[in-house]
Order: sequence, then C-alpha cells, then structure tokens
Amino acid sequence: MDPITKVAQEFMQSWQRFRQSGKARLYRIDTDPSMHRDLWRIFRAIEMSPDNRSPYFIFDTPFSDPNTFFDAAIKKIAADYALIREGLSKDGVQVGELNLVAGTPGEPEAEFAKAVESVWDQVKSQFEYLLLIFLPQQIEAKAEWPFVVEKLLLLFESSKVRLAVADTPEGLLTDVCARHPARWLAGKFFISKTDLQDYLFKVAAGGWAALTGKGASAQSQPQASQASAAPVTTTACEDTSTNPPAPKVLAPDEAALLRTCMAKAATASADHKVEESLEALREGRVVCRRNGLLTHEAILAMAMANSLLAAQRDTDALEHYDEAIAVATRAETPVVVMQARMGAASVLFRAQNYDRAAESYQQASEDAVAAGSDIMRIEALRMAGTCHNLQGRPDAAAACWNRALSSGANIPSAEIEASTIDQIGSQFVAMCEKNGLTEQAKSVKQQIEAIRQQALLREKESVAAPA
Repeated sequence: MDPITKVAQEFMQSWQRFRQSGKARLYRIDTDPSMHRDLWRIFRAIEMSPDNRSPYFIFDTPFSDPNTFFDAAIKKIAADYALIREGLSKDGVQVGELNLVAGTPGEPEAEFAKAVESVWDQVKSQFEYLLLIFLPQQIEAKAEWPFVVEKLLLLFESSKVRLAVADTPEGLLTDVCARHPARWLAGKFFISKTDLQDYLFKVAAGGWAALTGKGASAQSQPQASQASAAPVTTTACEDTSTNPPAPKVLAPDEAALLRTCMAKAATASADHKVEESLEALREGRVVCRRNGLLTHEAILAMAMANSLLAAQRDTDALEHYDEAIAVATRAETPVVVMQARMGAASVLFRAQNYDRAAESYQQASEDAVAAGSDIMRIEALRMAGTCHNLQGRPDAAAACWNRALSSGANIPSAEIEASTIDQIGSQFVAMCEKNGLTEQAKSVKQQIEAIRQQALLREKESVAAPA
C-alpha cells in the first residue's frame, strides 16, 4: 500500500472514533502545514458523505494575533453559512439569515464563539453538531496559539460545537490536551519526504509486486527489502528490448556515499537550508549516474525540484521536474514519471499557464495508469479539467472529469475517501449549473452517489463471501 493511502486510511479510522465519541470535544491532528491541503480534501470528502450530519467550517488563515485571526474567521463563518443556507434551500429547507452579535471588546474568541452559536441557532434542527476545523497555514505567535485553542475548548464545552485543530511538529497543543485528558482524541496525518522517497526507491527496485506481494518472485522480494541499504535498479546502457534488465547492486562504498548524501539532504531540508540540501542531492545524482542508477537519479532530481519549488524558484523547479521525467522515462519507471509530471504541472498551474498545465496533467493521468494508481489518475484528471474550465473550455473539462469518475467506479471506499472525487463532483456540478445544465448537474450528483454505494456493496459482498 502506498504511504498516502495508508496514512489516509489510518486517519479515517481515528476520525471515525472522534465522530462517534460522546465526550471528546477536541481532535488534535498530528501533522505539518505541508499536509494541510490534503487534509482539506479529506475533510471535504467526509463532509459530503451520506452519513455525515455536521457542516465543516475550515479555517486556514495564518495566526499572527487573535484579533486578526478571528476577524477573518467570522467573515469565513458568514460566507460559509450563506453557502449552507443556499444548499438547504435547494433541498426545500428554509433557515433564517445570520445575525452576528458583537462580543465583549478585547475578547475575539468570545466574539467568534457568539458568531458560531448564531449559526447553530439557525441550523440546529438540521444537524447534530457543528465542526470547526483549524488548519492555519502558518502560526507566527506560537506561544499564544495553545491558549487560544484552550479558550475555544472551554467556550464550547457545553455546546453542540466541536473542534479539530492541526498541531505543529513541535506539538504546541500537547500541554492543552494534558490539562483536559477526557476531552480530546488525536490522529496523525503526516507523510515525510523521506518516507515517500523510500517508497519510490522500493518501487524502483522491485516494482509494485515487491510492495503488494502479488506476482513477485522469491528472488525479487529480497532485493526490494534491501533497497535502502544497497539500491537496486537497471543499468543505464543495457538493451532491454529483448531481455529483461539485470539488477545492479551498488558497491558498499558507493551505497554508503549515496546514503550519506540523502541523509545530508534530509537534514538540510528539515532546517530549511535549501542550498545545502540541493548540493547534497547533486552529489547523490552523481553517484547514481556513474553507477547507472537511472530511477534513483530521477527520484533525486525530483527531490531537487521539490526543494526549489518550496523556495519559490519555479523556473529552476520546472527544469528539474523535466529532467526527472526524462530520466525516469529512460528507466521505464512510470510511478516516478507520474510524480514528476504532477510536480511540473503544479508549477505551470501556479504560473497560470493553464494550457501547458492541462497538457501535463493529462499526460500524468496516463502515467498513473501505467503506475497502477487510480487515486493519482483521478487527481491528475481533476486538475486537467480545472485548467480547461479556467480557460473557458467546458466540454474539455467535462471530458476530463468524466474520465476521472470512470476511474473511481471500481476502487474501494477507503480510496474514494482519499481521492478527490467529491471535489470533482462539486466542480462539475457548479460548471453545469453555471451553464444552465441542471439535468446534467443532477446526473453528476447521482453518479458520485452511485460510485460510493457500489464500493460499499462490493465490500459487503466481499465480507459475506465464504472463505
């Protein structure tokens, strides 16, 4: 199982315990700001699930001080409530307008709490509780943030409001939780770059079979398990047109040098020392190149691109993603091609070069087929459709989104939750309604629901089937 799916499944199980808990008022998420975008997707997918009976209010404004933060949060509450009211109205349910009452001057938490309670007063006949999810992009006032969270916990102690808060890697909220042992649960949603790279190296060494145990020979699996100690892949010069490539094992000194380069890069990256990280990765690429380790070289090129992208050096990042694609293509490693192509597409999207981004995302969707990743194919097609939609090409957008939904027709429920199928549905429906295609919008909603129900039915049949 790939690390993204594994983390998503474990998080979903923990989140389900929180939803079912009668005592827990706070859910502390052990995560990192780099994961917040994926968390947002997961929460929106859960919110749209048929068994959910709570609207999710998600706040991602950076926290610098309580006044600024909660001023933005109250505006977000008002905007989200307008959307909820509109949605209920379409279902034939009428709720009143939101009347926000100012709180005590100097107490922004109390003012925010009153705004939230005003929402609850309007919708309490329709929902079991309200859920406030805080995923701040950045926490500047780190010493103050835990006390703000604790104030909210106490303000909503006797209400139908529950909190989910993303903690930082240093664990700012652990003391808050320690002071309220019966009121909180926790879950983890974090994938380190090291874990993802290790996963890619294992795939490179032994293929998907080395990870799944399906179709792997007795000989190939030990090689995969030793990938971190002695990287294994094909040589750069061997002709694979008629014979399968022979695996190549690094000499001990070269393997040690490669591990040292990767360790230096990881340490420098954690300390936000971009140039030191890049230099270590360059050294690692040299080791890979002289030993004919094409796939590993591609992974390191992609790691360099990721670092450059984080440093907002988009042009350099795109160049390295393209290098990774080219090298991984020569190595015939589709999973790395797919990851690098998605990275390149994200750079183009951020630059608002939507035509090139759409092309790159569509190519990544084909790479995902070769890599055997339905989740990544769905996401690539979602983004390709988004690009076409932004360029005023609804037919092209619809074609991409329809292919994405088709890809989700036979995947398990856990993968549906981890995917962006629900976001595709929302975008697709909004586009149809904007163009007056009300029947098509209904059809998309029905298709999303059918995908979910079919996945549940398959799981029930699997459980009921005799061993």
